[in-house]
Amino acid sequence: LDAPDDCPTDSLHGPQRLVVSVRIKPPLWAEGRQAMPPPITADNNSVRCRVGDRVRHFAYDNVFTGGQALVFARVGRPMVEAAYQGYNVCLFAYGATGSGKSYSMYGGGTRETRGLIPRMCAKVFHTAQERLAAAPHLALAVSLQYVEVYNEQVRDLLQPDYEKGDRLKNLDLYKGRGRVTSIR
Repeated sequence: LDAPDDCPTDSLHGPQRLVVSVRIKPPLWAEGRQAMPPPITADNNSVRCRVGDRVRHFAYDNVFTGGQALVFARVGRPMVEAAYQGYNVCLFAYGATGSGKSYSMYGGGTRETRGLIPRMCAKVFHTAQERLAAAPHLALAVSLQYVEVYNEQVRDLLQPDYEKGDRLKNLDLYKGRGRVTSIR
């Protein structure tokens, strides 16, 4: 849904598969200044970081330097497909403040710049409509959680009474046998 036809999609290959993807935000320092080699270079699945004379190489399942459609095609769409196969899926965005997590997740103000969340939600409900049209007796249930972990606090971002500017209510973590077993 909303990805160019030539964007390859990946399969999550079962319930134990962890996919690690990296999105590199373009450097702002290059604009209007003397050209210098970038400290980070990337291709489809690796990143090279230059610090002085030393170069470090890192390998990932996906490395993104471009638009939202490709991120959805390689990360979001396979997650929705896995969920419809009965697997639990989780998308975890991590990075420093200002690194582009919100842009990757929410996107911008246009259809082309929509992020993973609106694209994945559209795909979930589009697929539900297709399946219900093909099998009207089918019953579907959709369940999701949307939380933020910030400064060791867990907040529910789907709070029904939340309005912009409100403080988000912290959720309680319940522990059993030394690990978190549920969030309420």
